[in-house]
Amino acid sequence: MRRAFQELAGVCIVVFLALSPAAAQQDEPLQSDAEASSETISDASTGAEAESEPIAEEASNPAEELVYVPPRRGHPRVRRGGGMRSAGIQLPEPLVLAPLDHIGLTTSESPTLFWFVDGSAPADTRFELTLIGSAAIEPLLQARLPVPEAAGIQRIDLRDHGVSLLEDVEYQWSVTLVVDPDRPSRDRVSIGGIARSRDTAPDRTPRALAASGLWYDALEALSEGIRANPDALGLRRMRDSLLRQAGLDDAVADGP
Repeated sequence: MRRAFQELAGVCIVVFLALSPAAAQQDEPLQSDAEASSETISDASTGAEAESEPIAEEASNPAEELVYVPPRRGHPRVRRGGGMRSAGIQLPEPLVLAPLDHIGLTTSESPTLFWFVDGSAPADTRFELTLIGSAAIEPLLQARLPVPEAAGIQRIDLRDHGVSLLEDVEYQWSVTLVVDPDRPSRDRVSIGGIARSRDTAPDRTPRALAASGLWYDALEALSEGIRANPDALGLRRMRDSLLRQAGLDDAVADGP
């Protein structure tokens, strides 16, 4: 009798363990590293799409005008001009996309700069970028730029050059068409100003950036949106409006 009772108790213990949560959890298949990685990539992709949504929404709301509110600092910083062009030679003229009558602001440590060229250039044409602090003697950056393949808006990513701007420091940047290395007076040059600001915008949409006086950030947001979607007419109109408000009519409706 005692032996039968012990056997019955042993069966009960086995059944209890089989039905316990711990045992059930051990029987569940483990998630593989590949599955976990796939979920991470999916989440990142979703985040990137969500980040681009505000700009797309901006373009789909043409009723609300983009208004650029200039900061109360600085004085005219843009100059465009140079010597006489050689007879019979049609050379393009650069124009930095910076406000004509004040220093443009950015919150980026290494912002993207934009400039405009009004015509195609021969393959041997030489364009140079110079960036220098307002109180500096030596340039922070001097670099030769790629020759534009066509007229329009061109871009310069300062991250590609390893350049970082300090906050609340004014910089001057220029794009120069070198006509004759031995005669600098004949160069075609355009000069603008930039400063890295501590100010921020309520969000990173082009309208909010423009309303906060962040010229370079607003221009970059619009240009990146256009590059991602060249057929976005709403974004192109907004960028044209921003350029006109800064006195840069020559660059309107051009470039990607």
